Amino acid sequence: MVPHATSVIRFAKPGSKSASAWLLQLLERKPRKLAAVALANKMARIIWASGHVAASKAVHMTAFESRPDPASTT
Repeated sequence: MVPHATSVIRFAKPGSKSASAWLLQLLERKPRKLAAVALANKMARIIWASGHVAASKAVHMTAFESRPDPASTT
């Protein structure tokens, strides 16, 4: 993830659409390599959260689908 973050930082310039305000402010305060690790950490947390939410929804939907329909009691 750090090489990908380094690549993002290489093209991060004020006024560019690809650079977030968070990243630009971080680059003003911290060295580039430290900012790359921080960006990689942020990217990993976003990826984990999106996968975790998708898995949680899948488990919820599976549990919902396996319930018997109360309208069709025999």
